[in-house]
Amino acid sequence: VVVAVIDGGIQYDHPDLAANMWTNEAEMNGAEGVDDDGNGYKDDIHGWNYINNSPDIIPEGHGTHVAGTISAVNNNGIGVCGVAGGTGEEDGVRIMSLQILYQPVAGGSSQFSERAPETYAYAADNGAVISQNSWTLGVTGKLPYSYEQAFTYFNENAGMDDTDGDGVNDVQTGPMAGGILIFAGGNNDSSAIQQPAADPRTVAVTAMGPDYTKAGYSNYGVMADIYAPGGADGNDTSYPRECQVYSTDFGGGYVYMSGTSMACPHVSGVAALIVSHY
Repeated sequence: VVVAVIDGGIQYDHPDLAANMWTNEAEMNGAEGVDDDGNGYKDDIHGWNYINNSPDIIPEGHGTHVAGTISAVNNNGIGVCGVAGGTGEEDGVRIMSLQILYQPVAGGSSQFSERAPETYAYAADNGAVISQNSWTLGVTGKLPYSYEQAFTYFNENAGMDDTDGDGVNDVQTGPMAGGILIFAGGNNDSSAIQQPAADPRTVAVTAMGPDYTKAGYSNYGVMADIYAPGGADGNDTSYPRECQVYSTDFGGGYVYMSGTSMACPHVSGVAALIVSHY
């Protein structure tokens, strides 16, 4: 089961993640600078960087943390256990890194790629059936049309293929017929779930605090679909940092974080287990 993590770049050689990274075998074993598999992307071994339009994934903390919650190898004596991490022996979920976020300086402003809608076709066409998205567009109005098209394509075409050449992906070749889009609902303590999570094509995830009630920061409301562990607010001194979510960090380390961003990959990991089981 392949989960596309559409986020900041993942440290694909992290000791707790490397065994579970999605690998494009044709590109890994092909010629450098050549589109060996003919998918329109050259040297896309572990995914694609949509910030600079290159195969060079730039490892960052947020994306790496999210990936660890889904796929950190279990019972290897280091770090954390991902929800669907398996043992590191070809039995865990596979993580595809599609980078749309980049924060050049820690604590500084982030860059967001306008090409984000393109990631959903890439994910569907290259084997992902679950799309993990720990980010929002910061708006509550109508979803932009480019995202509507992208989401519909992923929902309908992930796990499917055109085996008879008629131009229609009508044969299931993946572990699921169609895809599922999982989004963080936002951290504004608002009854208005933010886009894209508010769109009916997605699963909107809100955050549970360490006391099993809504985390203080989490959005909520009628557009929410499910909530999952997001950790205590990092600014709430009534909780120790151990009440946040611990996961992988770039540089080979581990870090505590909290937010609907941390709740979302719990849901993606469980979704991967469900798909794997059935």
